[in-house]
Amino acid sequence: MRLVHIIERINVSSTDFLFEVFDAPSHVHVGKTNIGEIYWRHAFAEIAVLIGERGFQNLGYATDALQLTIDSAFREFEFPKLIAGIH
Repeated sequence: MRLVHIIERINVSSTDFLFEVFDAPSHVHVGKTNIGEIYWRHAFAEIAVLIGERGFQNLGYATDALQLTIDSAFREFEFPKLIAGIH
């Protein structure tokens, strides 16, 4: 069972899509993820995740949220390539 579920995407612009991340059992909002800086012409995008609720950090929520975001990017947008950076 996944730790997170993501609500319907919020279209920020034609090159950014924001997703809200919730803890699946409690429905507590724990962070955000996005597919942003979409380069339609070159068929790739950047992805990012933020788990802002400290009690949910370092427990695998970011991993699950990123996997759902990656799945969505490949399935819905059919991008052959994604870029992610870690700070």
